[in-house]
Amino acid sequence: MTNSSPSDLASSAVPVTQEGLRRKRFFAFIDDLLFITMIYVVIMLVLGILGLAPSGRPFLCAPILYPLIALVYNAFTIGRHGQGTPGMLIMGVQMHQSNGARPSALNGAAHALFLYLSISLLTPFILILGMKSPSKRFLHDRLAGVLLTV
Repeated sequence: MTNSSPSDLASSAVPVTQEGLRRKRFFAFIDDLLFITMIYVVIMLVLGILGLAPSGRPFLCAPILYPLIALVYNAFTIGRHGQGTPGMLIMGVQMHQSNGARPSALNGAAHALFLYLSISLLTPFILILGMKSPSKRFLHDRLAGVLLTV
């Protein structure tokens, strides 16, 4: 298929399908997990230095830190000019709202939240529905109201 501009997306009610989109999304997800993990390790090292204090209280935030970093990472990177996270931009994937508009930081955070909730509560097998979908949209894409294109 050919690439579609956001104005083409706004005029069509049918989601755009792209060749290789699922494969590129998978590798973009892996890239983003690596970036988020690097940020997490740096923050944990800083907390480790601060945690040398007798109280050890900085480590109380460690269990919620990784998901919080992931949400903030997605919110601030998807809402910027490139319309995608660094992993998505490396793989050439862009995110648009279903009506073709640029995604906001709220769309990015909602997309990440729905992704992590769907694969943790409904097991990763929920992703199989997206694999079978001709529009190549997963459940979390539909819930967040976004569309990914190559």
